[in-house]
Amino acid sequence: MAKKRLEDLRTRTADEMSASVIGLKKELMEMRFAAVAGEVKDTDRKGRLRRQIAVLKTLIKEKAAQPKKETVKKKAVEKTAKSKE
Repeated sequence: MAKKRLEDLRTRTADEMSASVIGLKKELMEMRFAAVAGEVKDTDRKGRLRRQIAVLKTLIKEKAAQPKKETVKKKAVEKTAKSKE
């Protein structure tokens, strides 16, 4: 189940994941305020939110580190053109 969710997250764009991170951070902040007021029943939710944020941030960094396919192909073509000369 978790593997399937991770695959679904990987298909999202970095902008979509960033928007999700912002929403989760907002929810986490609201949960902190509710905890101070004593209104939180699901105390485990805080840890799950933090973990979800960490996973999304990791995936965003992975996407940023991956070279785009067009760039890789272009460099390969340039490299073969230089070697022929």
